[in-house]
Amino acid sequence: MQQQLSSIPRFYQEILKKEFVVDQQAEPIWKAPRATMDRASSPSDTAVQQDLYTQMCDVLQAKDRLENLADELKNQTNKGTTETFGRMFRSALPLLDTFDRVITLAQQHPPSEELQNWLRSVAGVQARMVDLFTRFGLQIIDPTGERVNLDRHEVVEVLHTDSIPDETIVEVRQKGYNFEGKVLRDARVVVAQNTRR
Repeated sequence: MQQQLSSIPRFYQEILKKEFVVDQQAEPIWKAPRATMDRASSPSDTAVQQDLYTQMCDVLQAKDRLENLADELKNQTNKGTTETFGRMFRSALPLLDTFDRVITLAQQHPPSEELQNWLRSVAGVQARMVDLFTRFGLQIIDPTGERVNLDRHEVVEVLHTDSIPDETIVEVRQKGYNFEGKVLRDARVVVAQNTRR
């Protein structure tokens, strides 16, 4: 860098040194106090150099503003996309529940080859849909065997037993879902409660 700077007039070297620092974070020159830059310049600076310096600062400020605007636009776009996906997933939850209910009901009927083929087809469609949703960030809450957490679980029934640890989820009645770290719907669960305390 020093070799490349030697062919550039001293005034511009000072600007480039302040803008292009490799091993430390540089403070942009347009944010530096004006007096500092005036002292850094040689006494032979002309009005043209000062004008060029001002224009360079303006260009660098504009570049900084454009980068900030691009980052802000990207964040707003991501936020809008996330909110849209969240609304779409929340709307699709009853559809996913319907698949679960249909498969559960079909499994209660006497087995037949026709029913098994139909059940495999429905389960395949459900699996593809869930796979698609999970690729876009939807997460299924399946807390079976976990300790109940009322921030993510809705207790719909209590099972009185001493064979399972207290407040352990023994059954999920309705799946819960997360998206982007937020609970879209609590899992509806059955929880063990010990009779001896």
